Amino acid sequence: MANIQLGEKLYEESGVKAPAGNEAEDAFDLELYRDATSSSRAFLAVNLSLQIFFKNHPANGGDWDFGSRQRFLEDYKAAVYSVWDNQWDIKCTSGNLAIETVQVYFYLKLIEGGWNWTENYEVTVTKMPKNINPKSSTSVLNKTVTLDSNDTNGVAKKGRKIGCSGASCSVEQRGAAHEFGHMLGLRDEYPGATDPIAGWEHDGSSIMFAGETVRPRHYAIFLPFLERAFAKEAQLTSRSVEFKVDGLWNLSNSSLGTRS
Repeated sequence: MANIQLGEKLYEESGVKAPAGNEAEDAFDLELYRDATSSSRAFLAVNLSLQIFFKNHPANGGDWDFGSRQRFLEDYKAAVYSVWDNQWDIKCTSGNLAIETVQVYFYLKLIEGGWNWTENYEVTVTKMPKNINPKSSTSVLNKTVTLDSNDTNGVAKKGRKIGCSGASCSVEQRGAAHEFGHMLGLRDEYPGATDPIAGWEHDGSSIMFAGETVRPRHYAIFLPFLERAFAKEAQLTSRSVEFKVDGLWNLSNSSLGTRS
């Protein structure tokens, strides 16, 4: 979790539907804050509440105990934050706003077991031996995620870095970080996926392919929220407000809704 200084809350929405990709319903809650230290910067907080169920697998992985459960929760947060937090600035490219730059941070509330009606997703984690490669999946329709105890460990994948040759081009990925992308409403980018996105099938390093690199296109799902946040100011000034990730990328050129 980022150590940032939040100022005034500018706007918020709960139960936001991802505007592209899987179009997940009630995918996350969003809050926009001014930076308490800079008048030209704001912070977008992407909040997800996850209910975690730990499943024993005595035949293969044994039982979860308190220590192993806590380690998994800590490693899960570390995997998500290290991959997804503040990878690209979102720039205001029109509208003459005081806010010029928005940084994106993710906040996870992990609820272990029990009954809860406010979660965005239910996550089941099965205990498995360390030598078994994880097999994970996400259903945005049912709001469920299936992981195992190895999904916070990096696993070598078949994808390769763009424009690279040789052994150093191979990539690793933690399943927890990849499945988190699906929870945001992003689809797979690798060839052979059930419902792959078109146009990025050669980007092996991408978090939605085989690596752990978040591209500008992956943040484009937040742009409609920012435009709604400043819609009143746009109306008062009679100027449209537009944001782009890294000053270049929006939903159109990211092709997030395009099927292969």
